[in-house]
Amino acid sequence: MKQYDLFINNEWIKPASGKYIKSYNPANGEYLGEVASASAEEVDLACRSARRAFENGWGTTDAHERAAVMRRIADVLRRREREFAEMEAKDAGKPISETTGFDIPFSIYAFEYFAGMLHERSEEG
Repeated sequence: MKQYDLFINNEWIKPASGKYIKSYNPANGEYLGEVASASAEEVDLACRSARRAFENGWGTTDAHERAAVMRRIADVLRRREREFAEMEAKDAGKPISETTGFDIPFSIYAFEYFAGMLHERSEEG
């Protein structure tokens, strides 16, 4: 049984409650695994951690470097496109043709587009 914990403050942690939610493919009922059930306090902690990461890291990173990271994400998505499409199809209960024809390609496009916008804006001054 695959269990997915909470990712907070750049580390995987088990939910304080120890509770997990079973996840099934909505199209056919196939069991996919379990995801951690976060408490309100854990959600607040995650939000505070994300704010700190933005204020002390990503938000202060040079636009060219942020664009490079976004392009690397697009490259990983492109290399593993089929894998991500299959996961999304199972998780959302969608036809694989929809995830390979739209969802994943559009995600790649979005990362590339916004990387380009970052680069363009940094060139403007």
